Amino acid sequence: MVWLRLAHDVQRFLLLCPNRIVRDRLEADVRGGTVFRERGLIPPETIVTADDFALTTLGGDSRATAGIETFVPRMP
Repeated sequence: MVWLRLAHDVQRFLLLCPNRIVRDRLEADVRGGTVFRERGLIPPETIVTADDFALTTLGGDSRATAGIETFVPRMP
């Protein structure tokens, strides 16, 4: 994500999470590039704004979730 965002200005990514707990943790870590900076993936001289790694969850609501059945119909 960091390389695509900084080198190629890719602005949108799809992250699939197995459950709300993982989604909430990713949301907290990715917001503002925190996890990437802590792991040394963003060069210190690079200026990162809050918009560079902004996440929008499904529906734009932290309570919004969707199970796999939303995307894959159940077999009869």
